[in-house]
Amino acid sequence: MVVYQGIVHNGTITIEGSDLPPDGTRVQITVISGEAYEERGITVADLLKADFIGAWADRDDIGDTATFAEELRRHSQRRG
Repeated sequence: MVVYQGIVHNGTITIEGSDLPPDGTRVQITVISGEAYEERGITVADLLKADFIGAWADRDDIGDTATFAEELRRHSQRRG
């Protein structure tokens, strides 16, 4: 899972950051606002109910999942 932050303005969502998914990538947006986000955060139960669990199961371009996950972690640490 990759988390991006952004803001809604006039019905358009602007995502912050330079390492965004390519144009045409389908995304799912979960709105977590203000107090609920700050106090509660996201629980394991929330993650288990999320539609993205298993979303990459049918991909054949990932190969070894542990290596892929490690590369994602390395890449996220380089983001400014």
